[in-house]
Amino acid sequence: MKRLVWFRILLAWAAVTWVTFAFLGLSRTFPAKQQLIPALLMGNLLAVGIILIGTILFGRFYCSVICPLGIFQDGVSFISEKIRRKKNSFRYRKELRVLRYAVLVLFAGGLFSGIGVIPILLDPYGNYGRMVSNLLAPVWRQSVNFTADIVSDSWLIEKYDILPQTEAAMIFASVYLLCILAAAWFGGRIYCNTICPVGTILGTLSRFSLLHPYIREDACVKCGKCEKNCRSSCIDIKTGSIDTSRCVDCMNCIAVCPTGAMTFGRQQKEKVSAEAAETRKTAQPLSRREFLGTGAAAIGAAAAVITAKTRTVESAAAGAKKIVMPPGADTREKLMNLCTACGLCIDRCKGGVLRPANLEYGIGGIFLPKMDFKSGFCDYNCSQCGKVCPTGAITKLPFKKKRSTVIGKAVYHHFNCLIMKENIICGNCALHCPTKAVTMTEDFHGKKLPKVNKDLCIGCGACEYHCPAEPKAIEVNGLSKQDKLKEKEKPKK
Repeated sequence: MKRLVWFRILLAWAAVTWVTFAFLGLSRTFPAKQQLIPALLMGNLLAVGIILIGTILFGRFYCSVICPLGIFQDGVSFISEKIRRKKNSFRYRKELRVLRYAVLVLFAGGLFSGIGVIPILLDPYGNYGRMVSNLLAPVWRQSVNFTADIVSDSWLIEKYDILPQTEAAMIFASVYLLCILAAAWFGGRIYCNTICPVGTILGTLSRFSLLHPYIREDACVKCGKCEKNCRSSCIDIKTGSIDTSRCVDCMNCIAVCPTGAMTFGRQQKEKVSAEAAETRKTAQPLSRREFLGTGAAAIGAAAAVITAKTRTVESAAAGAKKIVMPPGADTREKLMNLCTACGLCIDRCKGGVLRPANLEYGIGGIFLPKMDFKSGFCDYNCSQCGKVCPTGAITKLPFKKKRSTVIGKAVYHHFNCLIMKENIICGNCALHCPTKAVTMTEDFHGKKLPKVNKDLCIGCGACEYHCPAEPKAIEVNGLSKQDKLKEKEKPKK
């Protein structure tokens, strides 16, 4: 059985390394699409089906083998045991059922109501991605650049462009990381089994899993090693029972059992004493009423995630003209319904123009991607954000369609222009416009001024980024619904 434990650990750390590398830009493939919430949002029924059917068959293997945040917590707990020298320090704790399902209902309510900040703050994959993007990625990039500076053949190492971090995103990622570290350091998997909505959804299904760890009464000597090694605190050695809704199939209990009483499989009915039978009644996780209530909550949450894909919600920031969405977002409602704010598109943006929003989309759209033309502009020949988006919040666009997607419109501010303020002919906006929407024309005083052709402008932001004037003489205003350039009518013969 120890081989089974090591095999699980190997798969788990391969999975978390893959996800981490994706956020650091070291992997060309994107495992995010196999995570439960992103898979639900994008309608990846194959991935969702495999996870749900696998949970019914084998229990919550997803949480210990696939979920990066869960695996990260296992790593923190392992280090805690080594440093604190308190190995085997866990004990059985009663399930905080009210808290678990209250958070799940809150999660579902956030999806139904369009208050995107609630699911954003609770999605485990998105939170892990923000921690990597905002905390680990800057350290990694600075390390690569430092190495390139001290290596003589620095052309062998490609340097990163270091962009300023968004303070709100960094603060939230730091606070979240500290909370996760504290919870895992002292409580093992307590976060997964009280707060995480994915853990609650899968936990509801795993209550009835066909195969799971269980204790053989005839072989158990009540040594307590299994209970003390359970990071989920779901083994009650006194009653000889395991709360399968919280068990994540880590197999640690099986590995440490000295008599082979802990096993994995389909539990057979056993003859037990009257005292054990009475205590097990109180240890059973669900009555009929509780089963209906918790099942409805779990199904409702899953339905909320799925229906959010097609439902329209009025954005709190619908009247804000300035904010520009990434190409392929289509509408603010779609972006706010589907985006988990994981930050993968921001991390992979070649132009460095995508940044996490603060309150530009309203409270429901915090940390969603927005265009910041102070940092860069949308590369005319890039559609990377749509390729890496795991939920379909940003549609993958072929180059031809992306180049004709209108994400905003440039607006020229006459009196901010250098030609008017300092009599300097600049022309940067016209020079860098990829669609030739900005041209230089003479006014009646003979001065050459930029002129914007609204029919050709796609809102890429190249003009705003390259404008040297402060405040900007030309800037891009976003659209609540993205459009496409109208094709020119062919002249009649």
